[in-house]
Formats: sequence, structure tokens, C-alpha cells
Amino acid sequence: MRLPWISAKSADKVVASQLEKLPEGKRLRVEDFKGDRWVEVLKSSVNNYRIEECGFTTGSYDIDGNELKSTLKRLFEAEFPRSHQLRVSIGENNRSKQQPESNSSRPSLTRHRIGTLDGLTSSLAM
Repeated sequence: MRLPWISAKSADKVVASQLEKLPEGKRLRVEDFKGDRWVEVLKSSVNNYRIEECGFTTGSYDIDGNELKSTLKRLFEAEFPRSHQLRVSIGENNRSKQQPESNSSRPSLTRHRIGTLDGLTSSLAM
């Protein structure tokens, strides 16, 4: 489930309050506009959280509820220094159940781009 965009300035407060209400086993993910940097929080028990960070730095942290807000603030400042809006989504904890999708029937994005660039270069050379 996707939530609307939230302000990056108040993201730590909004996310911390959402995580307190979140049932155990659910994940809350915060992404930048492009989606290439994110912080994901799993509520493992009533007052314990597992944070995964993927962006400028990559890491995992196991924290309790007392450290949640300060840790989120530090991570958001490091991962989203120039972002004004952040996207928030909530999901199940089903990472271990997910199977990688087979993309053998679709051409890769890299091949498509290279083919397009080659076609553009050859058409300009004419």
C-alpha cells in the first residue's frame, strides 16, 4: 500500500508515528523520488525494529523503540540530503518467500538502450 508523498523535513516524526501503529511483521519503506535510495523498517515485535538502508551507504540495524526516532532522523539526513518529498509505502514481511522473476522473455533495458543509441548513431552518420 502506497501512502502519499510526505515532507522530508518532518519524515522522521511521521514515519516513527506510523511505525508505532503498524502491526508486527509489516514493513514501512521510505524512498526518494527516483526510488534508487531507500530506508526500510520492519517491525519485528512490539518495541523492536530492524532497519535496512540502501543508498549512499548500505547497512542493517536492530534497534528498540527508544532509539527509533533519532536513528530515523540520522538515516534520513544521510540518505535524502537534497530531497524535499519522500514516498512511503507499507508492505508485508514476505522477503524470504519472494522468488526472483525470470526476465528471459523480455530484452534487458541495457540492451534496448544500446540498440537505440547504435540506431541513432548510424542514422546520424548517413
